[in-house]
Parts: sequence; structure tokens; C-alpha cells
Amino acid sequence: MKIGIIGINSAKDNDRFVLINEALKKDLHGLFSPHLEEIMPICRNYKKKHYSSTNELFEKVDAVYFAGNLKSNFEFALNAIKNSCNLFIEDISELTTDEIKYLFKVALEARTFVQLKMSKSFSSIFIHVKELIVNPKLIEISKCYKSLIRSSDYFVEILNNLNITNQYFKSGIKKTSVLSVPVEINHYSLVQIRVDYDNGAVLNMKFNTISTQESNHTQIYEAEQTFNIDFTNNFAIRQQFIKGQITRNEFSKKNENPLKTELTEFINTCENVDLQNISENPPILKIIQKSQEIMDELFKLNNQ
Repeated sequence: MKIGIIGINSAKDNDRFVLINEALKKDLHGLFSPHLEEIMPICRNYKKKHYSSTNELFEKVDAVYFAGNLKSNFEFALNAIKNSCNLFIEDISELTTDEIKYLFKVALEARTFVQLKMSKSFSSIFIHVKELIVNPKLIEISKCYKSLIRSSDYFVEILNNLNITNQYFKSGIKKTSVLSVPVEINHYSLVQIRVDYDNGAVLNMKFNTISTQESNHTQIYEAEQTFNIDFTNNFAIRQQFIKGQITRNEFSKKNENPLKTELTEFINTCENVDLQNISENPPILKIIQKSQEIMDELFKLNNQ
């Protein structure tokens, strides 16, 4: 399968390109960037073709990987779909709800597939234990950072977390509540988000950007068992409570690039796109809209 990249524009994007290149390998066909002089060193170093126009790229590839935020490349994304290209998109945090809905509408009409980057679901430790999780009622997610992060990073984290929990709760969202403690003025230093679902299940998300140590933990509670998943160290603990006995199991996995697994699934889906239930209103749209609503609440809190 031939995949092109848009959104890699200079040497400062080299690290991001390396991750994509390692994940796609032979499937990565070429790049388009309007910044020819700045992008040519990457093209030469990794022996990838630079296309002088997006139309030329769209004619040669089956799919387009949009690196970075899609806002500045939104029209390119629409044109790629109209040229029958499937899309893999890293970041939609700056798009409006209407723009996102229109993107999926155009994809439906063109019978092409759009996938958003959701790398947390493709981490090796989550893939290893996810089938053992049956019917959770409470999920608590805590992520700590040693430095302040951008609002778009919050959006991506919230979107990924909602995507995971919706796989298990299988219920509509009843209400959300957001608490923000701006220890550092104008920043979301400490954030807690509670999401109540119609079936009584609850998701709690906590973000701390003034921690002395980075961590990323998810605790999952259900009848007769709990899970503690450490996404930073690819480690998980399962405790089962059966007939008064407690059984503890530990799981660890090699730290692999989840993007590679994610892109493999994307390619497989694209190759069987006619078999997919492509919809103008896929379930991901509801998750995106809820993530945007939570970000709106957070923005209001930090501007009071």
C-alpha cells in the first residue's frame, strides 16, 4: 500500500518523521510540503520522494498520513478524500464540530476511510489485557507531567480516554463535570474530569502538570476483579476476588511503538474498506464532540 505524508515541513519535524517512517517502512511512498528547501534534507536522508503538488501526491498514493494539527491542512484533507485517498489523522483539536462532521460526510460520499490517531488503545500492555476486562463500572485515569502541556494535548488525552472507556461502558454519556486548579496562572495545572454514563458507570480523569515525576496509570474496577495498568512502564496488575480468595497476576510487555500497530490496523482496514460499515455519523463523532465540550468547560473555568 502506498501512503503519503502531509504536515512534515522542516528539520524540527524530523523526530516525528522518524517514528512514522519506522512504523510504515516500505508503505511510506513520499511527502508533500510547500517548504521545499527545509524538507529536502529529510527526503534525501530517508530516500523519500518529494511531490511538488498535493494533486500529484494524491494520484500516486492510496492513503495520506496528516502529521500535526489538521487545521492548516483541512482543505488538503478534503481534496485527498475526493481523490479516493484514505486518511490517517494525528490531531483534530483545532477543527470545529462542523468541520469534523463535514470531513466524515465527504468520506462517506467517496467511500473512503478516516482514522484518527488513538495510540493509547494500541499500546502493547493494553492490547495484552483488554480481553480480560469484562464489565467495568468505574475507570480512573491519572496522568502526571513534569512540565506544562498545550490545550491540544489535553484534548488528545481526553479523546483517547473516552475512546477506551466507551469500548467497555457501551452507554451514552449522562453528564460531565470539570474541576480545574490553575496553580500556574493561565494554565490547567491540576484538572479533574468526571464523566457519568447512562448505565451508572463512571470515568474519572486526573491530570497534573506540576508533578516531579511523569506517570500514566489507569485503574479499572468491576465485580470480582480490578486492574491497574501502567502505560509508562507497560506493566499491569490484575487482582481477582473469588470466594474470599485474592489472586494477583502481573503482566509486562516490551515497550513497542504503538503507532506501528495502529497503522497496521489502518492499512488492513483500508484494504477491506468495502467491508466496513462506513457511516456519516460514526461512533467516534460522539466521542469527539464530548471531548470538545469538556475542553470548552475547561477553557471557561480557566478564564473566570
